[in-house]
Formats: sequence, structure tokens, C-alpha cells
Amino acid sequence: MSVISNVHQVVNYDAKKSAAYTGQRLSKVTYKTDKESGIKKDSKCVSLPLVTSNNVQDSIHIIMPAIISYLQDCQDKIVRAKVDTGATDIFDTDINMSAIAEFMAEESTGGRLTKEYVSSWFDTTIADSLMLALADKLGIGDEVTDQQQAHIDAAIGMYKDKISGLAGGKTNYPAEIADKLLKALSFAPDGDEIAGKFVVRLEKMKEVATIDLLAL
Repeated sequence: MSVISNVHQVVNYDAKKSAAYTGQRLSKVTYKTDKESGIKKDSKCVSLPLVTSNNVQDSIHIIMPAIISYLQDCQDKIVRAKVDTGATDIFDTDINMSAIAEFMAEESTGGRLTKEYVSSWFDTTIADSLMLALADKLGIGDEVTDQQQAHIDAAIGMYKDKISGLAGGKTNYPAEIADKLLKALSFAPDGDEIAGKFVVRLEKMKEVATIDLLAL
């Protein structure tokens, strides 16, 4: 896909085999069956160089507007969280750079997880690989019928709903469902903090279910 070059080759994506070169990351492009034509394009991927702090510093004047917009979005989320809990005043210390940095750190590690945030994380982190794995398990080839695609989409939706539900601290699933969700989370990149947090929770759910069964 790419080694030491400024050209990065796009190749077919295989959920089980495709991987980035050492020191790079894998960018994936997956497709669903077009409802009008019934055609499903081959999924693709490309190994890309990592974005480094030097890259950011060299282009800071170009990306600064986007950075400012993102920081303001973070402030808005901080304000919403405080207003939702009854705040009538917002202090500078609530929305300064230190507060924003703390907010981003907590959000990235699941400290401020919401169902909406996890839903978005699912779409960008797991959905594509899970969709391909489900299609493979069902024996669906490159030519996917509308009925097969609807079946896969429904399954993805159920996984997404269950995993998003883990954002709630009181969510609890039976051992059988916990097992299936653990398999789905295995498609997250190694070291993913949100996936790691959910794996721990699901394993505990299985332990509790086992204890309950033994107690009978």
C-alpha cells in the first residue's frame, strides 16, 4: 500500500487480513449495496503515514480555523453539561484551555460517555469491519441482494444500539448477549480505550450471570 513514498496504493480491504504498515495507520472505505443498481463496490483501504505534531505545527496557519471551531464545540458541550445539572453561571475557568483539555481527555477515555457519543464511535470504529464480518459469516459474496443488505443493516443496528447502551452506568445484559457484544468489540483497534472499558463491563456482566446461575 505504501512504504517510504509520497504515493499510497489503494487496495481491496479484507476485515481479517488488511493491516497498516509499521508506523502507519489504515484508512478504510467500505460500501453498501446501491439500492437502485443493486451493485456493491469492493471495499478498499490504504496505509497512510501517521499525523505527527510536526505536521500540525507546520500547517497550523491552515488548520487554525478548524481547531478554533472544534474548541468552541467543546465549550458548548461543557456549557450544556453544566446547564443540564442546574448551573446558572458559567465561569472562565469552566471553559478555558485547561478545562477544554480536561474535557477532551475525559471524553476520549469514556469519562463523559453518552449514548450519542458511543453511537458515533461505533460508526467510525467498528461498523465497517463488523458489517463485512457478518456478511462473511452469512456466506454473502460481492453480489448482495436488497434483502441480504437489509438483514445486515438490521443486525448492525442492533449491535449499535446494544453497545451504545453501555454508555449508561446501569445497563446490564444477559451473558449470551454480552458474549456477542464482546465479539463485536474485538473489531476495534488494539488499545482502543472505549472498547477496553466496555470489554471490562461485559466480562463483569458474564461473571455476575454465572454466579446467579450457580446460586440456583
